[in-house]
Amino acid sequence: MRSSSVLDSGSASMALFAPYYTDLGVVTKAARGGVMGKAVNCECGELVQASTDDEVIEKVQAHVNTKHPDLIGKLTRSDILAMAEEV
Repeated sequence: MRSSSVLDSGSASMALFAPYYTDLGVVTKAARGGVMGKAVNCECGELVQASTDDEVIEKVQAHVNTKHPDLIGKLTRSDILAMAEEV
């Protein structure tokens, strides 16, 4: 049985991607002395990572185009950036 989610409220495009967390929490590259980046964890299990806002938007759109064609054109730039976590 599937638990209630954002999908149930009609926001399918936003529910597809969820914040990326590990059992230890989010460990940022900045905390390790590296370059900050962005990550979007798709509900399908794919992790999309990039170093800039523009790059994460491009990569998420490419992922949607190949894996989730029913969502093509439904995610705005703002939607994608709202789903992205800094890593």
